[in-house]
This record gives sequence, C-alpha cells and structure tokens, in this order.
Amino acid sequence: MTAEGGRKVRAILLRHGQVAHHRSDVGLTDLGVAQSEAAGRWFAEQGVEIECLLSGETARTLDTAAAFAAGYRGVDGSPELPEPAVSFALRNPDLYLGGHRVNIAEGAEAIAAQAPGISPEDVVSSPFFGKLISAEERVGYWLGHPNPPGEDAHAVARRIVSFVRSLGDSAGRAGATIVAITH
Repeated sequence: MTAEGGRKVRAILLRHGQVAHHRSDVGLTDLGVAQSEAAGRWFAEQGVEIECLLSGETARTLDTAAAFAAGYRGVDGSPELPEPAVSFALRNPDLYLGGHRVNIAEGAEAIAAQAPGISPEDVVSSPFFGKLISAEERVGYWLGHPNPPGEDAHAVARRIVSFVRSLGDSAGRAGATIVAITH
C-alpha cells in the first residue's frame, strides 16, 4: 500500500485464529493458538522482517498476536520482532446504544454494562440489540442488518483501508512489513 507521500509499506492483515463462537469476546481455542503459532513460524521461516505487529483489543486478536509472536520467535535465527501492540483502528464495529459505544456481547446484561444508564430491559426492547442477543450468529446478524446503530461492514472496511494507508506516513517505515491481526 502506498501512503499519500508515496512511501510503500507491506501491510498484512491476518484474521484471528479459531474461536469457539462469535457471540462474545472469547479467546482462541487450542486449534486457534496452533494456527496462530504456525502463521508466525511461517513468516519467520520465510525471513520476513516485521517492523510492527498490531492487533485489535479483543481477546481473540490479542491471543492471536501473542501466539503469532511466540511462533515467530521460536524459529532459530528469526529476525527480531517487537512486542505486539494494540491499534484502536483494528477494533470491533462501532455500535451505539443510548449514546454509548458498545461491543457485541453475550446477553442483555453484558451489553447494558457497557452503557451507563441503560438497563438489560432497555437492551431487550431495543430494535437492533433485542434481536442481536437472540441471534444464533451475532456477527452474521450485524452483517445482514440493513441499518445497524453504528458502523456497517462497509464502514469497517473503509476504516481498515484508511488505517492501512496511514501506515506509510512515517518516513522510517518505507519498505517495512507490518502485520495487523483483525477480527
């Protein structure tokens, strides 16, 4: 990707490893950890020098970044890898309830806990969140909703593209490889 100033960086977006479900913020399964470690090993074995390892703030992306780093560092002679860092741009969709940003979570109580002054009953009676909490696949419900209270999938994609374009803004990053773990 080329930044506005013409500096090129290689941005690799890596989806988190396997999770048991997408109904709430859960960490990786054992297979997800193994997948993430294997990805890190592969990059190290290819000799890819990673300037920056970024992740979102969810348990699944943090776990993926940690396992990726462990796999990368576990290869003899691997290039040095900085500690993973959280990037706000890689967050879950911005969804709003009662004027507060909330994450998709397991149940009305967990969503209400993120929005001061909102009760679980308010969550259940909300047109979007009431159906979200009963949906078997919450991410799928959000993706298919015609007008979610906040970002839709296209808005998230635009945010990620803007984030990637910004990675070359530092002159010192010209030619760098940056790995970003997304949800």
